[in-house]
Amino acid sequence: MLRSDTTRRRTVSTATVAACGLLSTPPIASWMGWWSTAAVAMTAIAIMVAVQLGTALLHLVLALTGLRTTRRPENARTPLSDEELPHYSVLVPLYREAEVLPRLLDELIGLDYPTALLQILVIVEAGDDETRTELAKHALPDHIEVLLIEQTMPRTKAKACNLALRHVRGELCTIYDAEDRPDPGQLRTAAAMFHASPEHVVCLQARLRHWNPNTNWLAASMSAEYALRYGAILPALNALSWPIPLGGNSNHFRTPALCRLGAWDPHNLTEDADLGIRIARHGWTVRTLDSTTDEEANAKVGNWLRQRSRWVKGHTQTWLVHTRNPLGLLRELGPGGFAAVHLVLGGPVLCALISPLCVALLLCVSPLGPASELGTSWIVEYHQLAALLTTGYLVNAAQLAITAAPQGRLRAALLALTVPAYWTLLSIATYKGLLQLLRPGTRYYWERTRHGLVRG
Repeated sequence: MLRSDTTRRRTVSTATVAACGLLSTPPIASWMGWWSTAAVAMTAIAIMVAVQLGTALLHLVLALTGLRTTRRPENARTPLSDEELPHYSVLVPLYREAEVLPRLLDELIGLDYPTALLQILVIVEAGDDETRTELAKHALPDHIEVLLIEQTMPRTKAKACNLALRHVRGELCTIYDAEDRPDPGQLRTAAAMFHASPEHVVCLQARLRHWNPNTNWLAASMSAEYALRYGAILPALNALSWPIPLGGNSNHFRTPALCRLGAWDPHNLTEDADLGIRIARHGWTVRTLDSTTDEEANAKVGNWLRQRSRWVKGHTQTWLVHTRNPLGLLRELGPGGFAAVHLVLGGPVLCALISPLCVALLLCVSPLGPASELGTSWIVEYHQLAALLTTGYLVNAAQLAITAAPQGRLRAALLALTVPAYWTLLSIATYKGLLQLLRPGTRYYWERTRHGLVRG
C-alpha cells in the first residue's frame, strides 16, 4: 500500500497554505496603503528574478556535472548468459494507438531476450475498440499477451499498470509506451546491471531520446530539452546520489521492490516521477542505464500543449504531495535530495509560471511605462533586475545550445535564439495545466497525446 503522506488524494498541506499566505503579503500591504504600487511591483520582480536566475544557474551546474559524468568511461557490465537471465515482464499500456501499433509490435518482437523468459503484457481498455480491432489483425507470438481492463476511474496510465502488475511473472519488469523504439538489447543490459548492483538499487532509468528532431522547430526544441534532461540532468542526479524523477517509460524495476512500494499512484499524472521520489524516501536507489529508447517528439503545437500541460499537472501534484511534510522530506532525503526535489520538480513549474508575470511587471514599472512611479534611485535597480532576468534567459539558452550542439552549431544557435518563444509555450502549458489541476472535473483528466503524426 502507498504511504498516506505520499499519495495524491490530499495535496495541499498547512505548510503550503502558510507559504501562499506569505507570498500574498506584499499585494495586501499595497492595498492597505502601506507600500506604493511601484514598491510592491519591484519587490515582486526581485523575488521572481531571483527564483528564475537561481533555478537556471543550479540547472546549469547540474547539466555540466552530468555531461562530465557521461563522458567518463563506464565500467563494463559482464553480459549474462541465457541460462543466467531472469524472467522479465514488459508492460505496454495503450489507449487508441491503432496508428502506431504495427510498428510497436515490430519493436517488441525485436527485443533481444529469450522468449521463454519474456512476458509482454499489452494493456488495453475494454472499450478501446480502435486498438482492439488493430490488435486482432496481427498474429501475436505466445510471449505477447493482451490484457483487457475495465474503464473505471481514474482512467490513468498508472491505474492500468497497477492492474497489470497482478499478472506480472517476471523478477524484473519495465514499461514501454506506444511510440517507443527501445534498444533491442536493453533488457539484457538492465538484467546485467541489476545482477551486478546491490539490492538497494531497485530501478534503472534508460536514456530517452527523440528520433525526429529535424521535423520542425518545435520538435528540435523538445529534442534539445530531452537531451538536457536525460543526457545531463539525470546523470548528474545519479552521480550525486540524489532522487531521480523517472521518465514516463524505459524504467526497469525489481518487481518485488515495486510491489512493496505500492506500485504507482493511480491519481498522479506523472506517476513515474512520483515513484522515483518515493523510492528515494524509502532508502532505495535509482540508477541511470547505459541504453537508449527513441521516442517521437511532438511536432504540432496543440498536441504538444496537451502533453506538456499534463506533465505540469503531474509534476505539480508530485511536488505538492512530497512537500506536505517538509521536515519529514528533509530527514529522509538529506539537504541535497531535499533541494533536488524542489529544483527538478518545482523549479521549472515556478519559472514557467512567473516568467510572463515578471516581464509584464518590468514593462509596467519601466521608466517609460504608463504606470511608472519610479524615482531616480529606482531606475538603477530596475535596470539591474532587467539585466538579471536577461541573464537567466541566456543561461537557459546556453544549456539548450550545449545539448543541441551534436546536431550542428547552426541548429544549436537557432535554438538558443528562440528560447523566449519556447518559454512562452511552456508558460501557456503551465497555466493550462494548473487551471485544470484546480478544477475537480479536470484534476485527474489524462489528456491523450496522439502518436504517429510523423512518419519515419
